[in-house]
Amino acid sequence: MLFSASSSVALAGQGNSLIGELSERDVFHANEYQYNLFYNEWHYFNVIDEEQGLEIVTTLKLNGGVSTGYSYAQVFLGYNKGIIPGASVELYPITDTAFSEDTPNVRINKSWVELTPQGYHVYAESGDGNAVFDAIFKPMVEPVQLDAESLPGSGSMSWLVASSKMNVDGTLTVGEKTYTLKNARGYHDHNWGFWNWASVGWDWGQVSQTKKNQQGNDVGTYSISFGNVTNSTHTDSMSSVLNVWKNKKVAASFNDADVQISHSLVSAPDYLFLPVPAEYPRQTVINATSDDGDWVNITFTAKQPVPLPIPLTPLDPGYLIIWEIIGEYEVEGVIDGKPVSFVAGGFLEYAAKF
Repeated sequence: MLFSASSSVALAGQGNSLIGELSERDVFHANEYQYNLFYNEWHYFNVIDEEQGLEIVTTLKLNGGVSTGYSYAQVFLGYNKGIIPGASVELYPITDTAFSEDTPNVRINKSWVELTPQGYHVYAESGDGNAVFDAIFKPMVEPVQLDAESLPGSGSMSWLVASSKMNVDGTLTVGEKTYTLKNARGYHDHNWGFWNWASVGWDWGQVSQTKKNQQGNDVGTYSISFGNVTNSTHTDSMSSVLNVWKNKKVAASFNDADVQISHSLVSAPDYLFLPVPAEYPRQTVINATSDDGDWVNITFTAKQPVPLPIPLTPLDPGYLIIWEIIGEYEVEGVIDGKPVSFVAGGFLEYAAKF
């Protein structure tokens, strides 16, 4: 099923230049890979509300070529408010989806994303209907795209950081309790391509500064996003990047050998009830330097890990875990001759087989 492409034309003419650009760049690519069993594509959104101690992650994902007969869709909704996080992972037949090659819009069962003149309208519902996330994500910075070719086991991946810094208004309802989000800090990216999960791993992280480094949700000057595509054992990096945005524009970019990432792994908590032992990074250190004098040293300390299981292929009973991790970033550096220093909550992903 396809959404109408007419909304793309309308959005491109809107006054918000970021929304107009994203209406053309943040589109789906499923028909390019419709016969490829290893096709993967998804929208990812997160939000952090430090005033309420609330973090939310949602992913709407297409898997396997839509014409292979083995394709399916997936909706992940994770949230943290307290000691034990809540998470819903639901699989749906590809016939229960609608997407567009000409807009960012996608619908999977009762969950959906639509780009409007106000921003991305994201609606995600758990399978039992107990948790509902309904919010508008307004982009605030320019998008950046990374294309990684020749992945382990063959394949390629494209990664569009649609907006590393967003304002989020909306609600999260869990049971009888509703949390209201107002000017919370958010993030959105989009991945697509084809690869064998059994051969690929990655690191990813994102943080945005709070205004004047104070407690609260209002976004500040700087935002950071990094990604590192590796082999399945994380011993060999295929492609890596770390970007630093200042206000709306990218102020510094570090690539490949300029970026060094190390993890301190620990065993997963017993309350997650994983079927086999697994490890996640309790602490991650990123050091990035460039020839023009820019540098950043970043330490991420995990607060809450949430496992997202991904089937290795539609025909394989094995799984990979993408760890969706909530924690705290400590950032120090110099960008364009000016010191950068802040501490803020953020997110990290770590893909690992088990």
